[in-house]
Amino acid sequence: MSKIKIPGSQQFSVIPAKAALDKRISNDALRTLAVLGCFGDLNGWWVLDRSTLAQMRGVRIATIDKHIQELVSLGYLKTYTRRDPKTDAQIVLVQICLDNPTEEEA
Repeated sequence: MSKIKIPGSQQFSVIPAKAALDKRISNDALRTLAVLGCFGDLNGWWVLDRSTLAQMRGVRIATIDKHIQELVSLGYLKTYTRRDPKTDAQIVLVQICLDNPTEEEA
């Protein structure tokens, strides 16, 4: 078995446990969520850029965007958009929702 290289010293992924059993999530989006869970901070904020995530997953950035949209629609991620005050570039922040609502609560 070949070794998988993960940047940094991450050995675990923190994601909502019910995501593993949620049949609505595609397998590829679940794998993307698992990688995101390696790099979230204590509040679930994701600290990698999409190109790095795409490279780690071996997919295109457009595929990562599709996974993020799927996970947002299912309540596993939240996105926030803001402008960088220095460059005026748009920045999209992604947060893993560890307390997402159940289907009954949504």
